[in-house]
Amino acid sequence: MRHMLLRVHRGVALVAMAGFVFQFYLVGAALFGVTTFELHRILGYLLALFVALLLILALAGLPGRRLIGLSALLLVLVVVQALLPSLRASVPWLAALHPVNALALMGVAAAIIRSPRTEPQGLAPASAGRGASIDNPLATEWVARR
Repeated sequence: MRHMLLRVHRGVALVAMAGFVFQFYLVGAALFGVTTFELHRILGYLLALFVALLLILALAGLPGRRLIGLSALLLVLVVVQALLPSLRASVPWLAALHPVNALALMGVAAAIIRSPRTEPQGLAPASAGRGASIDNPLATEWVARR
């Protein structure tokens, strides 16, 4: 069951990424008069549902802290994305971050898609005292279990 949830998680992330890419097309189409921004707005709200589902799947499938964190971050960024246009009249310089945040959404979605579905086998999270230091500059986040 867990394996299936994690496969669905990746599939939903792929759908979200495709939706984010299509959002850029819809903005271009609206800017050049092919359509209005209404389709962009509707798809944005629909994508928010997919991203919420992504977090639910991550919590149910327990793919590791990294994927759960990335899924939560993606949901936060989607909420910010939905709020930014409402700041257009009062704080336009902040509302102008809407396309920048869209790029961040795509980056986090790509990180989710590319992430392994579980923590590396045979490895455990490094303890606080075993991180990178002047004596061990190449230390990584993961260490072999003993």
